[in-house]
Amino acid sequence: PVIKELAKKFEEKTKEKVTIVAGPTSSWIDKAKEDADLIYSGNTSMMDDFIKKIPNLSLENLNVLNVRPSGIIVRPNNPKNIKNFEDILKNDVNIMVVDGAGQVGLYEDMALKSGKRENLVKLRKNIKVYAKNSKAAIDEWNN
Repeated sequence: PVIKELAKKFEEKTKEKVTIVAGPTSSWIDKAKEDADLIYSGNTSMMDDFIKKIPNLSLENLNVLNVRPSGIIVRPNNPKNIKNFEDILKNDVNIMVVDGAGQVGLYEDMALKSGKRENLVKLRKNIKVYAKNSKAAIDEWNN
């Protein structure tokens, strides 16, 4: 959504048409190799993958645009009263993580941010679902 909003503002300002193509890399990468003006990625591991797949991608023009925060989504009304990362390390918490599509290792980074190895051990015991991407996570969540 934020990319669409920025594209709209760019179009209003410059009167140039912006076309956004999203989805699995395999659905757009061949066309992008031919005529894309810009490739955006949610994180560095995805961008590194694009660089490998698009040999003429200009590394001189590679820019980091933002710091991406991570977050925790809880059930409606937060029945387990989860307020911080430590709360999801408790024994009675079931966790789903997205571990693909630009979020590889994110849960591990969150767990180890404090420098406590035991946080990762506790977190891993609570993980019940590893979703390959955000869409798969949303589908699993809703089911």
